[in-house]
Amino acid sequence: MGVWGMNICENDTFQEVREEFIRQYQAGRMPADILEALKVDYREDPCYLQALYALADCMWRCNTACPQLLSEIHDRVALGEDHQFLLDSGANDQMCRERREALDAFLFRFRHSPAKEELISRSSEKGTVFQKGQIFWYTSCKKHYGGLVVDVIEDFCLIAVSESISAKDISA
Repeated sequence: MGVWGMNICENDTFQEVREEFIRQYQAGRMPADILEALKVDYREDPCYLQALYALADCMWRCNTACPQLLSEIHDRVALGEDHQFLLDSGANDQMCRERREALDAFLFRFRHSPAKEELISRSSEKGTVFQKGQIFWYTSCKKHYGGLVVDVIEDFCLIAVSESISAKDISA
């Protein structure tokens, strides 16, 4: 478990859940389905509340109301789970106060400022914009050059970079 700040999103679990939610959302899954699947995946995790924070943030960014999720978060916060998470992470009293302010602001957003539009967009295209065999040249310092060759394999784009070469090597 990595915690690097007192902001709600400054821990590994929050970031992992957000990234997975966005990945699934951009692949076409419905927000409610993603929410339920990730809740199951993280239910036994000691950082479950942090996962719920991430899910609430993602649902808000998808402009999808989820009162049951917010109610579960409020109940767990009232039971002191967030405070215990901080203590387990080595937080002192000042850090706990900072976190409480961040948590209050985080929860206030859901009650008083609904998202006006989807803040997480779905991918409009699958695959790559590159073509197999495309070559790109670049110039680095002191008139040295390099090249990129694109090779597409099963919707993945592999770009290989050549070694830096000088102008006289190109003309030969």
